[in-house]
Amino acid sequence: MLGCVLVAGCADDALTPIEEGSSQTELREQVRYTLDAGPHQGAVPDSISLNAEVLMQSLDSARTLVTVAFEDTLDTPQIYPVHIHANSVDTTGSIRQGLGAIDNAARRMGRSVHLVDQPLDSLRALDAHINIHEQAMPLDTVLAQGNIGSNASAQSSLFQLERATEPDTVTYSLTPAANGRPEAPNGLSGTIRFEALTPQTTLVEVRRAADAPVTNQAHPVHLCRNPASAGGDIAFYLGALDGHPDGARSSWAVVPRPFDELAAFDGHVRVAWSNEALDTVLGQGDIGANAP
Repeated sequence: MLGCVLVAGCADDALTPIEEGSSQTELREQVRYTLDAGPHQGAVPDSISLNAEVLMQSLDSARTLVTVAFEDTLDTPQIYPVHIHANSVDTTGSIRQGLGAIDNAARRMGRSVHLVDQPLDSLRALDAHINIHEQAMPLDTVLAQGNIGSNASAQSSLFQLERATEPDTVTYSLTPAANGRPEAPNGLSGTIRFEALTPQTTLVEVRRAADAPVTNQAHPVHLCRNPASAGGDIAFYLGALDGHPDGARSSWAVVPRPFDELAAFDGHVRVAWSNEALDTVLGQGDIGANAP
């Protein structure tokens, strides 16, 4: 089951900030929803439970961290796009918000994280549902789906979040790499951004440039060791990029390392075409100790 992404939850009847020097601990609101197996048309064995859970956590007054996770293990390296769609499951509707694609190669138990630029109250009022799709295009095969917002009944609870008053951030460049794929022969450019989430975790965003090509494919993103020019093993799986035209233009991950450690890391970020073609690099950028 999906646990609390940030820190252990606790109950109280008010959000009460407690000042502690340069950081503060406060109780923030969260809400959970359940996704049931969709009409997956034999995309996975019937013995596998495709139920999933959604956790929405209020990060601050304007942003919500949304985590989606399968309840069972899928033994596949595929990447599954996740979207908030308009209307209820029964009515269906177009994509309203792309969420983090689930890179199932990461831990063999699918999980995605995405930071949505909307307050939690706004998401709780949406006439919407969430779909987990088999692939970026076409979106016909739905692995799991469920109503959220005004279409679902869900009880909120509180969790404890320790955040710096002004979290540290740093931004690096994602440089496009020429490759043999006709969908993006010149690669993908963009940015890589670190933001201190808690004293022990860091938010990592990889954002495609506004003019980046639409690939209709979900792409794995990794934080690798060594400079990009030398290559290196995967140190951390980051959020996969959804190449659907209406998918999210950025990916997010919560890396279980302090900001200062990642900001000094001997590594680079690499975007590959797929888990089956990791040698086909679309973009990469030096970070930490290797950044220019």
